[in-house]
Order: sequence, then C-alpha cells, then structure tokens
Amino acid sequence: MRVLVSPQDRGSLAAHARKCEPYESCALLCGSVRGGDTEVRGVITVPNADASPDRFSVAPADLIGAYERASSGGLDVVGIFHSHPASPALPSEADVRYMRSNPVAWLIYSGLDRSMRAFVLDGGAAKEVPVADYTGPEGPT
Repeated sequence: MRVLVSPQDRGSLAAHARKCEPYESCALLCGSVRGGDTEVRGVITVPNADASPDRFSVAPADLIGAYERASSGGLDVVGIFHSHPASPALPSEADVRYMRSNPVAWLIYSGLDRSMRAFVLDGGAAKEVPVADYTGPEGPT
C-alpha cells in the first residue's frame, strides 16, 4: 500500500501548513483507493476549528461541505492531512485514536524538517506507508 500524491498537491499542502503556523493545519484528501493504493487527486483545505498548535478538528459544516465538493467531482474522501508545526511527522496518541474513527490514509507534515509522511491503521496501531508521486490514471512513478 502507498499513498500517491502529485508533487503539486504535496506543495499545496506544505504551503497551507506553513501559512497556518503556529497552528496545525488540516485538509481532506480526495481521490480513490485502487489495488490497495490511495490515489489522491485533489485536496480540500479546511480551517482548524481548534486553532491550536497541537491538535486539530474540522467544524461539521466544513466537513459536510468538503464531502459534498468531493462527491460533486466524482471523488471520495480517501485521507486526512494535518500538520505538526513543532514536532515530527509522526502520529500522536490522539491521532491514532482518531484514526480508529477515520480509517483512511493519514498524511502528516512536520514544520520542523518539512517532511511529509503517510500512515494507515494496522491492527489498532499506526503503520507508515510510502508516499509516492501520483501521475494520473496511467500509474505512479
């Protein structure tokens, strides 16, 4: 399993994270799951309702709006993105708890080293999976 994200979308997510510092940023990843790979074909940034440097949440109206936008484009919400402005791109205990309620790919950006890493829930624990370039329906690189 991999999380396939275009360089353009990764750049947009990183820029969104930097713009939101010192608070965590968040976004929904839209696309499809094919052959075990999560193919991200678009991102929908949403405000962090918590306005916090160490946690995030999405207001219900923003969440519903994002799901409607994804659906109107023929896509599903296949992942959750958020940033850790002052810590590594590793799931916190709270992230793992929320992964149990939202068992999709989670993409985390670190403001410390500007890295982006992906995780999925595996047997109740977060497991890192590779992030690779999404280049379209012809396949990843």
